[in-house]
Amino acid sequence: MINRDNFELIEVMLSGTKKMKYIINGIRYNNEKAIINITVEQPNLDIVNDKVAENFENEEIGYDILINEEKVKLIKGIFYKTIQKELENNNLKYFKETLDLTYIKIGESWGLEIENKDKFFDIFISKLKQEQ
Repeated sequence: MINRDNFELIEVMLSGTKKMKYIINGIRYNNEKAIINITVEQPNLDIVNDKVAENFENEEIGYDILINEEKVKLIKGIFYKTIQKELENNNLKYFKETLDLTYIKIGESWGLEIENKDKFFDIFISKLKQEQ
């Protein structure tokens, strides 16, 4: 079920995908399987974690007196606003990644293999994680 919080996240992530570019480098296929090699270029949001912490520290709130639900709502709000601000930044940096997406035939339709779903989704969230 999509609630208001999920809708806000979807809205923020969609604004990021509007800035995403991809190139299909090649396709190999047979009757049962298709492998699509793509290069994805998308906003690099690795700075977001530090900025969220910085923005959170700048908020003048009584965080200690908030109940858990209010804390979660506050943190999500700061997180979403920080991402949106970074996406609107004129100096936004990008990163590129090339990968193979494997589709398998299921009846008359084609579907992305489970391992590829995770790999593809990681592209969208990987630059929200701190680089190790």
